[in-house]
Amino acid sequence: MLSFPIASLHFMPHQAHLQLKADISRRSITVMMSEASQKDIKMAATSLEIVNGVPKANGIKSNGVSVPSTEHRVNAWTEWGTLREIVVGNADNANFPPKSPSMHPSINHEGGSSTMNPDGTISESSNAGEVIAREIGWPRGRKNQRTIDAANWQLDNLAQVLAERGVKVRRPDECNQIDWSQGIRTPFFQSPNQYCATCPRDIIATVGNIIIEASMSRRDRYFEVHQYRQIVRDLWRTDRNMLWKAAPKPSMADEMYDPSWWDLTVKERYAKMHQMKFCITDEEPIFDAADMMRCGKDIFVQLSMTANAAGIE
Repeated sequence: MLSFPIASLHFMPHQAHLQLKADISRRSITVMMSEASQKDIKMAATSLEIVNGVPKANGIKSNGVSVPSTEHRVNAWTEWGTLREIVVGNADNANFPPKSPSMHPSINHEGGSSTMNPDGTISESSNAGEVIAREIGWPRGRKNQRTIDAANWQLDNLAQVLAERGVKVRRPDECNQIDWSQGIRTPFFQSPNQYCATCPRDIIATVGNIIIEASMSRRDRYFEVHQYRQIVRDLWRTDRNMLWKAAPKPSMADEMYDPSWWDLTVKERYAKMHQMKFCITDEEPIFDAADMMRCGKDIFVQLSMTANAAGIE
């Protein structure tokens, strides 16, 4: 259930990805292409077989070498369809998110913690948050290895449960693991460390045959998508029908945020939320993939601390 009012986007079906002419205001516009581009399009067109209105790859020849037919692996329009393939993250090298204009992390006083013991069991504590907040404040840097191990145990178990039910599970372990303790410095911002790769749902969305990389709002998650890029590349190379798109990468400069948000009381923040105002501005398009909910050709997107009106547009 979405916490705040939502905006609806409508996506038209992608029935034609190659088009040489388009009728706009009753005028025909011809797209000029080089001879090489025309040859590429002819090759792609002859390699597609239309089955029930959906293009299906039947083998593309390149330099005389035949490429085997591939299945239509990327095709998801809802949140409730039959699950056949999924990416489950990992907690390797996880760090605490640092304070930034988009997030002032704080300890949940009522919360507890869990760690993995040497014998493989999980121990949990309750109401530890109040003591931690009082004694040490918000932690910095890399998380305790036992906490990382406990998180990975849960993620591995989720992957196993899915695999046992016939779902193909991909993991970021297949790629070179990024050291999230490395800081980031760009011409517009710097961050003392990064975060982790536990939540691919935040980073990447699948809409039909399109994989979309979200723009994101947090500086410590700027390069997080690279932990999944090899998986996306593999899908792109094997599924001829897949389209790979990325939202404009935001600068994450100070102008992208409203620093006064963090000076408000909780009551004042809730009042702002009902006015659809958060700690991010509409200076640049921002959205998390997790802000989206797919319902066939309709996509519902919530305005939040990680998605603004510019990102929805």
